[in-house]
Amino acid sequence: MMFGFSEYSEEGRPWFHVGKVPVTSTVLLVGVFTLSMVLVAVLKGAGADRLLWALPLVTPAVWHGQVWRLLTWPLVNVPSIWFVLSMLMLYWFGREVERVLGRVGLLRFAGGVAAALVLVTLVLPGGTLAGSDLLGFGIFLAFAIMHPGVPTILFGLPMKWVALILIGIQALQCLAIRNWAGLVQLATLCAASAVALKAMGSASTLPWLRIPVVRIRRRPASPAGPGGGWRQERRDRPAGAGPREFVSPEPEIDRLLDKVAAHGLHSLTDAERRVLAEASERYQRRK
Repeated sequence: MMFGFSEYSEEGRPWFHVGKVPVTSTVLLVGVFTLSMVLVAVLKGAGADRLLWALPLVTPAVWHGQVWRLLTWPLVNVPSIWFVLSMLMLYWFGREVERVLGRVGLLRFAGGVAAALVLVTLVLPGGTLAGSDLLGFGIFLAFAIMHPGVPTILFGLPMKWVALILIGIQALQCLAIRNWAGLVQLATLCAASAVALKAMGSASTLPWLRIPVVRIRRRPASPAGPGGGWRQERRDRPAGAGPREFVSPEPEIDRLLDKVAAHGLHSLTDAERRVLAEASERYQRRK
């Protein structure tokens, strides 16, 4: 069960237009990272390497008060063919992820993954973070989690196998140079991407992943006043009827689906999205 935002809904619309180009969250991220790459090239050409060294997240520097590094590290992008490929992947896969999560949801996902990487890096000895490549790879992983069976141009392999192959290659690279911090960051990226999607109700392909949810039960107010609904039910039921039968939760699912059809996925609360995600997982297990 996978829902997407309509282009006519608020979450499906771009933030603004530059000429005739709609600036969605995906385009906004690609644009910011590309501009940062141009700025890095200009600063390096001007010999301002000292200024560039003030941007990456370096754990000792942060603990000494340079807290701006917590936000500036994704902007350290050096011009290269790999950066171009990274931006193409971000644009290609980010559009589909944004279609499902919405323009705000994509930024929330990216922010959550970035926060997880920052927290882990801060506790790693000599940990560093620089560049947008990890965030771009996280959005690719989000697409792979949402659509694991989509065939790819890589010999027709399903998306999930391509993702596992890329994760394995990066892990081997870290092992080869004994980059233990990079290995931990890669594991954190994978876990944070899955958990963030699950929390947002968009990881129905991961039924084994459970996130504890604290729910506060509230007794619904009766439309007929205290006890009125019960009295009405007693009047409607025939005399001598047995105990009240269990009511299936399916009507609640139908109500949520009607709400999505009428007002879009953004009209659902986080709790309602989790209800739909759990229903999707039950459906997947029955198939």
